[in-house]
Parts: sequence; C-alpha cells; structure tokens
Amino acid sequence: MSEPTQGAESVSVTLAGTKYRRITSGSGATLTLDAQGNTVVTIRTAGLLGATVEIGLHR
Repeated sequence: MSEPTQGAESVSVTLAGTKYRRITSGSGATLTLDAQGNTVVTIRTAGLLGATVEIGLHR
C-alpha cells in the first residue's frame, strides 16, 4: 500500500469477510476488527514520502 499524495496521516483498508489474527511481517500497521467482524488494516503513512508499505497477515 502507498499514499502517494502524502495528504493523510494514515490509510485504512477493510478486508470484508476476512478475519486475520496478526501481522507477520512489515511495520507501521495495526490490525483491528470492525463491528461486522471484518479485518481493518491501518497503516501510518505520515513521513513516508509516498513510499510503499508491505505487510504480511496471518489468519
């Protein structure tokens, strides 16, 4: 994931219908579940200058 406009402090992505338990690789991300039980990945993008962030997830 990347945020090339550099306008946001963080970017969140909801993975509908998928439940992951932990982040296995990468840094700068958090993993939560929304009210429907979908996985929400939030990555802090501030200061990355548009660089790509890669993470690994584990069910």
